[in-house]
Amino acid sequence: MIRENVPDSIISSDDDSTITQLNENFEGLHVSSLVGEGQKLEDRFQQEDDPGILDLSEIIDISAFQAMMEDFNRITGIASAIVDINGEVLVSVGWQDICTRFHRWHPETLKNCVESDTILTQNIAPGTVKKYRCKNNLWDMATPIVVCGHHLGNFFIGQYLYADEKLDMEHFRMQARKYGFDEDEYFAALGQVPRFTREKADEIMSFYLKITRVILSLSYSTIQLTRTLDKHRKAEEALRESRDLLDSIERLVKMGGWEWDAVKETMTWTDETYRIHGMMPGEFAAGSPEHIQRSLACYDPADRPVIEAAFRRCVEEAQPYNLEFPLTTTDGYRIWIQTMAKPVLENGRVVKVVGHIADITERKLVEEQIWLQSAITENISDSIIATDSNFAITYVNRKTEEMYGYSLEELRGRTPDIFNVEPMADEMQSKIYETVASGQIYSGESLNRRKDGSTFICGYKVMPLESEDGIAYAYVGIQHDITQLRHAQEKLIQAKEGAELASKTKSEFLANMSHELKTPLTAIIGFSELLNTRMFGELNEKQLSFVEYISKNGNHLLELINSILDLSMIEAGRMYLDPEIFCLSYLIEEVQATMYPLVSKKKIDIETVDETENDRVFADRTKVKQIMFNLLSNAIKFTPEGGKVSVIIRQNDDGIVVSVSDTGIGIPLNMQEKIFDLFTQVDGSNKRKYDGTGLGLAIVKQYVEMHNGKIWVESEEGKGSTFTFTIDTKRDEGK
Repeated sequence: MIRENVPDSIISSDDDSTITQLNENFEGLHVSSLVGEGQKLEDRFQQEDDPGILDLSEIIDISAFQAMMEDFNRITGIASAIVDINGEVLVSVGWQDICTRFHRWHPETLKNCVESDTILTQNIAPGTVKKYRCKNNLWDMATPIVVCGHHLGNFFIGQYLYADEKLDMEHFRMQARKYGFDEDEYFAALGQVPRFTREKADEIMSFYLKITRVILSLSYSTIQLTRTLDKHRKAEEALRESRDLLDSIERLVKMGGWEWDAVKETMTWTDETYRIHGMMPGEFAAGSPEHIQRSLACYDPADRPVIEAAFRRCVEEAQPYNLEFPLTTTDGYRIWIQTMAKPVLENGRVVKVVGHIADITERKLVEEQIWLQSAITENISDSIIATDSNFAITYVNRKTEEMYGYSLEELRGRTPDIFNVEPMADEMQSKIYETVASGQIYSGESLNRRKDGSTFICGYKVMPLESEDGIAYAYVGIQHDITQLRHAQEKLIQAKEGAELASKTKSEFLANMSHELKTPLTAIIGFSELLNTRMFGELNEKQLSFVEYISKNGNHLLELINSILDLSMIEAGRMYLDPEIFCLSYLIEEVQATMYPLVSKKKIDIETVDETENDRVFADRTKVKQIMFNLLSNAIKFTPEGGKVSVIIRQNDDGIVVSVSDTGIGIPLNMQEKIFDLFTQVDGSNKRKYDGTGLGLAIVKQYVEMHNGKIWVESEEGKGSTFTFTIDTKRDEGK
């Protein structure tokens, strides 16, 4: 029989899936046989580390197998397929109509197909073929595709009948009726099922076993190649990651590395070493004459011989070095660097010098700041005391030692209570601790004692030093002797109280003297005006001029006295508001009417613009009238002939805003902040052109502020001034 001479292992199974036949070659196969070849591959696989098995689709050429099996199907007429372990069909040819149109179409017969496929692929040893008659009475064969002990898929060969097998046609007819198949079409499909002799079937099985061997060989080569490539890829990735990590670390710590091969006389620099010198990585070949020249040029001329000598001793005498120098990078930045090197010896000979260079600019800056802070704290005129979180003293500056007479060694570990004349009360200690523990500064005063027993008044502040998480790890106290300051303050307070008392007495005196001062002056003015009427006889020209002089100066003196009395009453607290509701625009018209003669004489254009919807205010009418009189009289007085004076009434959120503008002489910038002070005049010289007491604007400011308002001026010298004040009208709510 041909099948007995097939050099491959064949396992037959009946429809109960029991093994019924094992040919003689299954026990003793030649080395060249498929099983032997497969075993050799398996043994070789076991000697290697498992590379990680790929999917079957990744280790076979699907299109090539599809074409080959289609050609084979045209010769044999047998259906075949390659299916991976997940049930995905990768290659499929020649499926019979009886399966595709009938058995796999009906749910019941499809269930038979699935169960048969499952049974067929179970317990098949590598290098063997299993034959099985499915539950729909057709024969199938399968052989596993196993790589490195991993079952990746199966070859399916099937949907055929044996030539020497007598078909039970009645069984197929009953099956067609049972499942509702068209008998004519069903039997036509059955007639298309190929029939093979058993020898032919064995030859077909042998062919597919050889295909398995080819797949195993190709798979092994593919896996080995994949493993090699993967190792190379991983090695390259690891090397790249190591280099990237090293470069990142060097960038982070600003430290580069270098190496001098004394045997090959070659130099190697890392990228950060280039960057520290202000060069692009690899800009010059390390160790080249241009590279050495450019790198040495970065160092100060006085430092170059030191560096060269240190490197020479390291190479020739195996002496390591550690140096710090300033360096100017090739792009002009001034930095500090630390350069270190040590020799590598073989048989007592220096074969390499390995070193690093670090940018220590930040460290140098910190050291300078620490030195500066130390110099400041040691020479500052205040006492500085540092404690730990438990208020134990850890540091005091020189001023503290001078102030108290204790040395740092005597104070270390003690608490600041050592300086107090009396032990600090618990509630005071708690208050200090709670304040500084919350991140705030505590300020206070205490009576402190020196080492010699003398005492002084101490002003102090305590502040916390906190970590990033907001927890205080130390405290700093700043103290100074305020004894003389407190004594001086006491004297100032006494002087101030005396001055206030004197000022109040003066104001009360002037307020009380209002009648006594104004009555005789009013009489003088009245009699001078009476004389000017010539009621008691004619006066000559000289007498008239004297009378006018008396009247003019009397009125000026009365104005001055009234202003002084008003200010005195305000300072004495005897000036009160008498508010009422009135129309502001009417009041301004009244004031302007009193000034008509002067306005007419100087030919000044005066206008009022009311931009409010309602200019009724609740205020002291007399004082507002005085405000407007003073502002308008000043505007008219300082405006030359033919000029213009404007009054604008506006409204804001808080009340009424009034602006008085003129085209007069203006106010110098250095005078604008003082213009509301007592006795201040724009022209303060003895030859001033304009008369005035210097009290009008001071009174205006006081009256405005009594109405909860404010006043300011905007002016440009030679172009005029604008005085603006506000009146709070919210006072009339509910009135």
